[in-house]
Amino acid sequence: RAAEAAAKEVDTKWKAKEAAKAKEEGEGKQEEAKTDAGGHAEDGAQVKAKEEAREQEKAEAEQRARSEAEARAPGKAEALRVALGSAAENPFVFSMAVNVMEKLLSAGSGAVTELAVYTTYLQEHTQHVKAVLVTGERLAAQMLGADMWEVPLSQAVAWAGGPGTADAEVRKQLRALPLRVEDWGDDDSAVCFRHKTLGEYLAARGLWRWPGKGLEEMRRVFSKTTPNVARFFAAMAGAHSDDFRDRVMGALRTAACSGDGVVASNALALAARCRCVCCEFDMGDVEVCDADLRFLVVSGGNLSNTRFTNCWLDGAEFRQCMSHKANFEEFSGDGSRLASASRDKTVRVC
Repeated sequence: RAAEAAAKEVDTKWKAKEAAKAKEEGEGKQEEAKTDAGGHAEDGAQVKAKEEAREQEKAEAEQRARSEAEARAPGKAEALRVALGSAAENPFVFSMAVNVMEKLLSAGSGAVTELAVYTTYLQEHTQHVKAVLVTGERLAAQMLGADMWEVPLSQAVAWAGGPGTADAEVRKQLRALPLRVEDWGDDDSAVCFRHKTLGEYLAARGLWRWPGKGLEEMRRVFSKTTPNVARFFAAMAGAHSDDFRDRVMGALRTAACSGDGVVASNALALAARCRCVCCEFDMGDVEVCDADLRFLVVSGGNLSNTRFTNCWLDGAEFRQCMSHKANFEEFSGDGSRLASASRDKTVRVC
């Protein structure tokens, strides 16, 4: 709803701007400009139509490239489809995979995964310029935090800019990303990723690279509403070495024990998705809310007065955790609530 409201606001501003322009110039000046230029002046609708036509042409060109690739190497395309498995059923994922087919298959079919497709596609699209990917991570993180995946260009530039980075440089880097923009010259033009999963991948990539800072700055619990971020994060955990993965899990532990309910909710959700055991977590007096904590495993630690509100807890385990000296714990049938009983004749339901 927020994205729709932002889009409507952009449309209203654009219409007001075009009306003022038409009134100022007048029909006579417009005709004169057309004659002098040897063409015709484009109004806002024509500009938008031209942008849409370019996007359509680009999509058709990509489709032709995919068809030609499959025609030239049907065996490779089929091998790619088999290697991707169920991920190939997503037309966008398979389209990206075909675009970087040679690069993917050169590493062997065993290395072809959905994560590898996104990684390779973005690296090729940005020509392996790390600064562009970092800019994309910042923009995606802000979009995720605000739950707004379409924003005005001026907002995108503000969100994507790093410390000391000039607006002109940020705009240049944004142009290198797979974004849809109506008009790069209009700050009110709507900006979004060509596919939402590209933004979700970049948000997960930023969290994976800087989990402590990323979770601290994230002021929205996202695991239920935007599950692909946690899914990509878990895939990255599975693709890295044990030492690197342990450092990231250590950052998740620090975040979960920060005392901040939103930070703890997101950290636990990522840990649950990675299927790691959360050992000796100190989360006393913290409210964990609106998080997908299915199959979370907490072993030891302090859960005294910890509250789980509106969380998904199917398959979760809490082993030897300090709470109110619980002697018995049991989940509800749907996994949404946890009840504990103590010898002091108290019962708590989370």
